[in-house]
Amino acid sequence: MNRHAWTKTWEGYGTATGVDTPYVDFDSEVGGISPFLRAPEKNFSKRGGSFTAPFAMRQLSAVKAGAADTPDPPYNDPLLEVLKQILSIQGANTVQPPLPTEMVTGGNDPAIHQQYLRDFGPLPAFLQPDCDTDLPESMCLPDDAVIVGVVDLGIALGHRRTQLNGAKTRILSAWQQSANRSDKDGEQQYLPFGRELYADCINAELADCGVPLNEEKFNRFTQTEDYYSLSGQRELGQRASHGMHILDLAAGLDPDDECDLADKVRLMVTNFPDRALVGHSAAFLEYFAVYGIWRMIRLADAIWDRRNKNNKVHTDLKGYRMVINLSFGKQASGRDKNDLIAKAMEMINCARAEYHPVILSLPAGNENLEQGNSLFSLAGGAMEDIEWRIPPGDQSANFVEVWAQSKQGASNQSLEIEVITPDGETSKLSQGASRSANSLYIQQKEQPNGFQILPEQGELIARIYSDHIDAKGHTRGRNQLDTEDHADLHETEYRQRYVVAVKQTLIYDNMPGGTSSIQTAPAGVWTIRVRNNGKTKLNVELNVQTDQSENPVTAINQRSYFEHSHYRRFDETGRKVDTYDYPKRGQVPKSLDSSNVVRRHGTLNAVGISNSTATVAGHRGTDGRPESYSSTGLASPRRKRREEPSASFPSRDGAAHFGVLASGSRDGSSAALQGTSFSAAMATRHLWGILVNHAGFLPPKAVIELENNAETEETFTKYEGAIAKPKSGHGRLPHTPQATQLKRRNLASRLGTE
Repeated sequence: MNRHAWTKTWEGYGTATGVDTPYVDFDSEVGGISPFLRAPEKNFSKRGGSFTAPFAMRQLSAVKAGAADTPDPPYNDPLLEVLKQILSIQGANTVQPPLPTEMVTGGNDPAIHQQYLRDFGPLPAFLQPDCDTDLPESMCLPDDAVIVGVVDLGIALGHRRTQLNGAKTRILSAWQQSANRSDKDGEQQYLPFGRELYADCINAELADCGVPLNEEKFNRFTQTEDYYSLSGQRELGQRASHGMHILDLAAGLDPDDECDLADKVRLMVTNFPDRALVGHSAAFLEYFAVYGIWRMIRLADAIWDRRNKNNKVHTDLKGYRMVINLSFGKQASGRDKNDLIAKAMEMINCARAEYHPVILSLPAGNENLEQGNSLFSLAGGAMEDIEWRIPPGDQSANFVEVWAQSKQGASNQSLEIEVITPDGETSKLSQGASRSANSLYIQQKEQPNGFQILPEQGELIARIYSDHIDAKGHTRGRNQLDTEDHADLHETEYRQRYVVAVKQTLIYDNMPGGTSSIQTAPAGVWTIRVRNNGKTKLNVELNVQTDQSENPVTAINQRSYFEHSHYRRFDETGRKVDTYDYPKRGQVPKSLDSSNVVRRHGTLNAVGISNSTATVAGHRGTDGRPESYSSTGLASPRRKRREEPSASFPSRDGAAHFGVLASGSRDGSSAALQGTSFSAAMATRHLWGILVNHAGFLPPKAVIELENNAETEETFTKYEGAIAKPKSGHGRLPHTPQATQLKRRNLASRLGTE
């Protein structure tokens, strides 16, 4: 008979492995973020690769502790030091995502990894400051040009909508983060992993692949479509690709009819690695995104410096104006400016103060109806139970973050937690010290001395992690809060964070006889009980973390969610209940949040909250009704966090039309996809349109102008319904003209697609 038992006391976690982020620690304890990591090494790749944790994060921890030599960066590059700081901002984020060794410079040699940590940031030869040759013509763009960066999955580098007139690319650089490092030109020693392509290389391959373009050959050369490597990208093998759809909406142009504009709007792209490497909970998304964003900015500044090496520039600031589109997000985090991407943007812009700042366009998120958000106040001595349902057949781990806010200093952290399994096994209602964990193990048979559970005597199936986070986003050590003697300690806002992690409820294992030796977590309702053991009211927030499948066309993960008896999913007509109703103009929308515990308010994307960021909601283009899945901000202020989206763009043409039309995976094809990701892409187009039409605008002013335009449009809109700011921000903007003038060529018969 199987038995479960929680450890009796909180214990330090991550001590043996040096891993101090709950997500990575739990995944490593229960078998890895992916079936790739649980598979025999021979199955990793036909090339014999294996997975490792290379490069930056662990080395950064050593550097921070003074255990490693840290020479000056090459070329006296201040951004290299900024990258080091960015990647070591939070003590809870000091591990590099696992990557196939075929993607990684230096394989598994720690000395080589450390060297690349020091040297990441050097440039290709033609962009180095001391280069005596002329800048390639493909890199010679006007000083008033705007660079649009797109960080996504499955971006086709040879697509006609990315070209200049004459079959030349508008793409200045393209980092394929999951590409194999071995190519005909040798390894790019200045990259930590993957492969970077530049305009000249892309143009040469476009010419080599003929007219019309042999896309199969081109995509395989650029490794944007790779069926040979287990971790290769396959999104372009489908009818529609998320990344190509985003790029077309964000900056796709017709090279014949919009050639002047195409010359002024150039592109930089980063193709994320395979979803399996990003992680089911998107735990590693931020690192890949920060790498991609940082690299784009590094190259853009280098192009400007080479382009203007011997010229006097008559502008107040150097550099090209940039807008970067990142149509991804996550649901759980601190939701403040200490978020890794937000902090990265702030630090990058501060470090390059003589250059134009960079702005970021993000989606509001599609989490509004997922029942993954709980937000309430807890008076002194009060207790609340939250029911968390984990479905059967779920092949991914599930995580809930519990945050408590207090401005009373470290000694007043008073939130206690208890977790009860569907089988009734309960942890003690207690408060964990910072950097400690309480674990649930399963045991298959009784030991002679009874059920004294130790890690080596059972399998881990759940764990509660406890961290104390300060106002700068740093995780405090187990004893640090009690021993530090800062004058402002009690004036600083500290927050408690608990992360409840539960193992998969289904794991396939190829054991003889079809049985599995791997224990899984029980499906059903898990109860998270929280109690305020202090006298001061606490604001408590729980969020089910993002949970995605490893492949865009499979669903091995089943999304967990909160339940509450007062939460209404459907109205009396059977329609989904949104955050607000949709009354006639002139009336105030009424909140439909029926539960004071599980709520739609507060579901806004948790990534990248900063003054240089636009967060974009979605609505129907025909009648302006906000999309029910589009996430919502807060109706009243709470902490220093975003309360509402910046604006709203269409994420669906109409009630009878699925999504918005843009490029499919192949040149000349089109597809309709929906979601706030595509609303954000339209906002990106709107932002660079402002910058192109206003040569003197600083990019952050374009975000303000976007919001002003939304307010103006809302005043004169034809839409008859009224909106609420937490749902739709400053107002609803229509399709941008370029997004509707697609001018497709019908290649369906040649391509054999629909």
